[in-house]
Amino acid sequence: MLIVSNYTIFSTMNCKNKYIVHGYTGSVDLLEENVYSKLLQISKMKKEKQETLLSSLKDIDTLIERGYVVSSYKDEEKYYRIANHLYESRSMITSIVIVPSMGCNFRCSYCFELTDLDMAPMKKMELSVIDSTFKYIDKLETIKQITLFGGEPLEKDNYSIVDYIVNEGKKRNIQVNAVTNGYDLDSYIEIFKNNVNFDSIQVTLDGTRERHDLLRYLKNGSGTFNKIIKNIQMLIKEIPKLNITIRVNLSIENESDYIALKEYLKAKEILSDCTNVSIYNKCLHTAYINTKKKYMDKDITKNDDIKHDNLTYKLHRSQIKDLLGRNSIPFRTSVCGATGNMLVVTPNKNLFACWEQIQNNNKSIGKISLEKDNRIQFNEKYLNWKKRHVHMLKNCSKCKYSLFCGGGCPNHSEIVNNDMFQSYCQDSKIMIHKSFDEAIGEKINEC
Repeated sequence: MLIVSNYTIFSTMNCKNKYIVHGYTGSVDLLEENVYSKLLQISKMKKEKQETLLSSLKDIDTLIERGYVVSSYKDEEKYYRIANHLYESRSMITSIVIVPSMGCNFRCSYCFELTDLDMAPMKKMELSVIDSTFKYIDKLETIKQITLFGGEPLEKDNYSIVDYIVNEGKKRNIQVNAVTNGYDLDSYIEIFKNNVNFDSIQVTLDGTRERHDLLRYLKNGSGTFNKIIKNIQMLIKEIPKLNITIRVNLSIENESDYIALKEYLKAKEILSDCTNVSIYNKCLHTAYINTKKKYMDKDITKNDDIKHDNLTYKLHRSQIKDLLGRNSIPFRTSVCGATGNMLVVTPNKNLFACWEQIQNNNKSIGKISLEKDNRIQFNEKYLNWKKRHVHMLKNCSKCKYSLFCGGGCPNHSEIVNNDMFQSYCQDSKIMIHKSFDEAIGEKINEC
C-alpha cells in the first residue's frame, strides 16, 4: 500500500514555490503548487484512501524515488535503519570534559549550580585523577578534544592543574578548549602562548556593562564586565590565533541589550574581520526558570537582527544548507554528546554524561577507581544515557523532525517530565521551519 511518508516535512512558506523535505532520506524538492497541495491533502487522509489518489499524481515516480511516497510497512522500518546506523557510527567517545575545580568566583543570578557553590570546601582535581583520566584516553585512542569546564575552570587558583592538563594533552596532540567566565584569563596568558593545542575558549557576556553586571557578578557582588573586555582585548593582541567565542544568554530582561553589545564590541574592534572572535546567542534554559512565561528561541528570533546569531536557528539553517548543497547528511539521533561521544570527569573521581549534572553525585554514571589499576567503572546509568536516542523514544521515532532536532535535552526532560526518555520538543518544530524557510527561500531567489 502506497502512502505519503510520515516523515515528509511540508513548507510553511507563503509563496508559489513550495518545498518539501524528507526527514530520513534528506531529499529537498520544489513542487508546483497544485502538486504540493494535493500531496499535502492526501497526507492527511487515512492510509487506505491514499494509494488510489497518489497513483494519479503528476511525477508520482519521482516522488517515490525521492522517498516522499513509500510502502506503508516500510516507512518506519527505513527510518529506524538509518537512525540506528547514525547512532552506531557516532557512539564512540571522542571528547573528554575535565572539571579542574567545582568552585567558581562568580555568583550568576541564573546559574543552575548556584545552590551548591556556597557549600565549602570546593574540591580541586588531584594529579592522580588527571593521570588516570589520561590513561583512559590512551586506552581509547579516539579522543580528539578536551574541554575544561566548571565551576570556573580558568580561575587563577587552578593554574597549575590546568597547565598540567594542557601539557598532557599537548603530548598526545589533543586540542584543548575551555568554557570560562573570562575573569581570570589574564592569569593564563603564558599557557595560551606556549600551547598551540589550546585552541579556543568560550566567554559569556550577557549584555552591555550595566546589564551584564546585574546578571554576572563576583561572590562579593562586584561587576565583571570591564575586566572581561580588557582580557579579551589582551588575548586578541597577544594570541591572535586563539579562537574566542562570545556567548550571550538571552532572556526577556536583556534581549534589547544584544544589538547594543554587538555595536560596542565592534567599536572596540573585538568583533572584526581581523579577529578570531565570534558571537552567538541562546535563550536561558527554561527547565531552570520557575516562571509561567517561558522565553524561548522562537521568541528571540522574532527580531531579525538577533535571529541570525541564534545558536538553534544557525544549527537548523546549517542542516538544510548542507542538504541543499549536498555537502553532508546533517542528521543526528541525539541533541548533544552526553548520550554518546562525551564523558565528564570531576575532582571527586565521579563520571557524568552531562556537565549540567556534575553537582549531583546521584546522577553519576561511573567512577575512576585509583585502587584498581586506574580503571574506569561505569554503572547502569551509563547504559541509560547510551539508549537515549530518537529511534529509541516512542514519540520521536514517529516524528518527521526528529533527525533534525535530536529529541531535545535529556537532562531538561528529566527535570521537567521526571523522565529523560520522554521527548523534550519545546519550540523545535517552529525553529526548524523558520530556518528552513529562509535558507530555501534564498536558494530559490538565486535561481
